[in-house]
Amino acid sequence: MAQKLVKFGSRLATEVAPKAIRVTSEFAKVRGGRFWHYAKVELRPPMLTEFPVIQESINNIIRGAKTKKFLTMPVREVWLNTLVCLEILFLFFIGEILGKGCIIGYYIPGAWTVHGEDQRKKH
Repeated sequence: MAQKLVKFGSRLATEVAPKAIRVTSEFAKVRGGRFWHYAKVELRPPMLTEFPVIQESINNIIRGAKTKKFLTMPVREVWLNTLVCLEILFLFFIGEILGKGCIIGYYIPGAWTVHGEDQRKKH
């Protein structure tokens, strides 16, 4: 039994592992290059020249909400706008969690009591 395990281990180390490493590295080169290409574009902060475009887009959204333009928009555009809003909301909550340092909530002294203890001042 031990000899079979040793033989299997040596075969794994000499044949299977190098092939798996080669296939994985080739996959990572192709997919990684595509990922970094899009990451450079999508994950960078906005440039100063883009702020007027952003402001105009926000104004269009507000104007469209006031005039109920969303009722005549194609479903695809409504769906894309919904996804963008969800993405912004999600990133806000992630930023809050990172800022707080935990998921639970903020510690506000005096806003909570420990069970079994009376926090009121006794006269």
